[in-house]
Amino acid sequence: MENNHSNKAIIISLTIILLIWSVNGMYMSFLSGYSKTLFWSLDLVQWVVIPVAIIVYLSSKHQLTVDQYGLDFQQLTIKTLIWTVPATLTLYQAFFWVTDFSRELLGQSSGFFTFHDAYPEGIIGTIIWLYSALTAGIVESIFFIGLPWLLWSRLVKDNRLTFIAVISVIFAAVHWEQGLHIIAGAFVFSLVACAWYLGLKNLWPVLLAHIFIDLIAL
Repeated sequence: MENNHSNKAIIISLTIILLIWSVNGMYMSFLSGYSKTLFWSLDLVQWVVIPVAIIVYLSSKHQLTVDQYGLDFQQLTIKTLIWTVPATLTLYQAFFWVTDFSRELLGQSSGFFTFHDAYPEGIIGTIIWLYSALTAGIVESIFFIGLPWLLWSRLVKDNRLTFIAVISVIFAAVHWEQGLHIIAGAFVFSLVACAWYLGLKNLWPVLLAHIFIDLIAL
């Protein structure tokens, strides 16, 4: 019974995240041109306030702590840092090889928004660039790998290949506003990231690799 309640809480939490990530492309492009202050204020709500509120809620009300979905602080060891190196290299190759190939195959991207358009100049832009990579790596690893797998493993038991395929389609789809090249890259990135997590049973290498790659990509 307790699992049923916590499963419902996870479903609601993931639905909230999915809805926000699905529609944010509709306002990001407009806001980045209208007011960068408003854009980044809303971005802070999306990438920090809401995810933190969900994580705290799941922990306090349903005893779902971060270690249950891959972020066990006892696993944050030298071994984890070593595994982060091949994870970063393979995820880097997966994302950038696919996006480059897509550009060669399809030509100009049909996307209408990139984060480069929203960065202010100077030191503030550098700080926001670091913030963007950090929050993307943490939030997307939790809400598009760790928590979904916890729910999936409870409801479907195993069937890892189906999970990887389904979550990768979803992850790619929420990047729709950035065009076909990023959608393709995000899909393959997610395939590899999920494989790393399920193989290691440790989300830290994927999370850290995601941050490093976003420092390059964003």
